[in-house]
Amino acid sequence: MTAKLVLPPLRFIVVHRRLITHGQKMACLCGIIAPSFLFLGGTMEKLIRILAIIMALPLALIAVRWVVDPSGAAQSLEMTLLEGAARNSQIGDTTAVFFGMGFLSLYGILKEKRDFLYAATFLIAVVAVARVLAGLVHDAPTIWLFVAIEAITVVVWLAHAKNMKS
Repeated sequence: MTAKLVLPPLRFIVVHRRLITHGQKMACLCGIIAPSFLFLGGTMEKLIRILAIIMALPLALIAVRWVVDPSGAAQSLEMTLLEGAARNSQIGDTTAVFFGMGFLSLYGILKEKRDFLYAATFLIAVVAVARVLAGLVHDAPTIWLFVAIEAITVVVWLAHAKNMKS
């Protein structure tokens, strides 16, 4: 005979003197660790904002890495650092694109400037489309993981821009 542990159903839990529902409590218990303010009013908007920031930060960091360690930045993107004048173009152009995507998106998100976020979204969408076209037209291996990350970033940034007040 096995003993069963039966707990009474908990309908509410108080977090930081605020009430959250049973479903939100269960989400916390299932391993979703998040500050309690996420569960209070505008939960989805706050979650999308946090995701938008999380997706912008690596792009900004890659931009900075292209300035201080171009060799490492190239390797992180599965690229080789070119030689001669091509290296200058590679570092300059790639740095500019990552600065555009990373810092325009962060500025747009943090200052709630929709147009800046749209500009960054356009850049990353073009990068994703160019990756696919490079594979289809120029016989380059398509890095589908990067395309998927870029596509998800586009969706999150557009969702956040739609939710912005300005």
